[in-house]
Amino acid sequence: MPVKVVTYGEWQLVGLLLAVCCLGFSVSARAQTGDETFRAIVAELGDANFREKEAIAARLIETAHPGVRNVVTALMDGRVFIRDQDGQAFVVESTAEDLSEFTLLDPASAAEVGSSPPGQLSRVITNNQLRRFLRTAVARFSLSSADASVRRDAVREILRSLDAGNVELLRARAEEEEDADVAYEIETALALVALDDEDTRVRSEAVGRLVGRLNPEVRNRLATLLESDEEGRFVEPDPGVRAAAAEV
Repeated sequence: MPVKVVTYGEWQLVGLLLAVCCLGFSVSARAQTGDETFRAIVAELGDANFREKEAIAARLIETAHPGVRNVVTALMDGRVFIRDQDGQAFVVESTAEDLSEFTLLDPASAAEVGSSPPGQLSRVITNNQLRRFLRTAVARFSLSSADASVRRDAVREILRSLDAGNVELLRARAEEEEDADVAYEIETALALVALDDEDTRVRSEAVGRLVGRLNPEVRNRLATLLESDEEGRFVEPDPGVRAAAAEV
């Protein structure tokens, strides 16, 4: 059956009120309130435009709820749906075309809570810009993981989008990171940032730190230092820095 693009306006309030009642989880009052709020925020994605979805995703991250990573990953995969009957949000286990029923997972706990025909669900759609935002959001959230390999992969993902916010995040993490592999990746990212510093000495030291770190991002960034514009002006104005970059 076809899956409709979400429009659940009149059901939104009902969905938010029933989000926990219908699921009937036996958790503490404090935890239940947190889960209920989290589900409500996920449900807001249904009526939102792409810009609003970015803001909602940011709010989800700020909750630091255990379900954040799962929900944001599911958004990127096109697996967050709104049930037409009551406006309730779910993550679905799989959207394989041969399925007559989608398995529904609670956004807060990832527990299986039932199933539904695809035709009774509306997908929360995304676009390329939103997915890029979500990938970075997942990476930023993962920096706080207790698993060093998860933190390492998060730094590598952030490396692809080194905006000012991500740079500050990495600098803060560098001060407390104890795992050598993760610290190495953070140092690589911050060295790439330093290549844009106004101080020639800082840029030269950054090139030195990047020696031997020949992942694609490093190679491509160092290569740009040797490029010149139509008037023959080099991207990197200092000949010493260019020479060092050429030798890496």
